[in-house]
Amino acid sequence: MTWTTFLHKGWLCVLAVALAACADDVVEGTTRVRVDHHPGEPKVERAKHTQVYRDGRWLHHGPAEYFDKQGDAEGFGTYADGLEQGHWVLHTEDGMRSEGEFRAGRREGVWTWYHPTGKVGLTGTYVDDARHGEWTTHDPSGRIQERATWKHGVRHGSMLIYDTQGHVLETVRYVEGVRAE
Repeated sequence: MTWTTFLHKGWLCVLAVALAACADDVVEGTTRVRVDHHPGEPKVERAKHTQVYRDGRWLHHGPAEYFDKQGDAEGFGTYADGLEQGHWVLHTEDGMRSEGEFRAGRREGVWTWYHPTGKVGLTGTYVDDARHGEWTTHDPSGRIQERATWKHGVRHGSMLIYDTQGHVLETVRYVEGVRAE
């Protein structure tokens, strides 16, 4: 295995490179710095995972852990042939934590986000990696702020907005993602 260190946009990056002689070679305990992230997703500084070499490319396979700059856990889960699989826990830059299931790299079933206080912040269901059904948003103290219905990734149906006493403040209707008057 060869380790390469380089600077990328001011970040120190470490990359483990292993050359495989045949299919299904395995590299365990790979650690590298990642510089890419999407808005609202964890900004990962370091990753520990296992990779397998299949069909001419390296794939994540098995348990994975992600860490921030301070070494604190940002998330963990399992990969199967390069795709997220099973239960995952992810932390975002704003201190929220999400938990849910992946099937073949796509979110499925109930996902829950927690405020840094540990109280539920958001809960809802994914079907084929798209929001579907009722989603409920809570403030940091746990009070419901909003309930909205989603259909295949777009708002569809009623969205109820609540005041701090739990009374419905406003009802908004959506049809296929468009606000209906």
